Amino acid sequence: DIEYDADVAMVIIKDFKDTNTLYEKIMNSTREGRVDPNRIPHFDILNLYIDKNRDAPFGGNIIIQYLFLIEDNNLVEIGYKDIAQDRTYAKISRVFDWMLENGYLVNMR
Repeated sequence: DIEYDADVAMVIIKDFKDTNTLYEKIMNSTREGRVDPNRIPHFDILNLYIDKNRDAPFGGNIIIQYLFLIEDNNLVEIGYKDIAQDRTYAKISRVFDWMLENGYLVNMR
């Protein structure tokens, strides 16, 4: 049984909701003239689920989010995801600002 051979299981899945929220924020910024619409990278926000085996002490569900920049084949850690948090505007704004600061989005102003 593989469950007894592995201490940890890890699964990575696209977070469609957060990816769409970031995409909408970028599109709104292009309509406002803040971001160059011709220089938008392909990206996804990914969730890495880490789960201990059933014999390990309870530690809760651990989810780490990453920004996957597809053209660069680059993963950037966003941080832990709180599944109880419905509104992710502050987190998405931090990712948006990081993309501006690091040249993945071009500021028009």
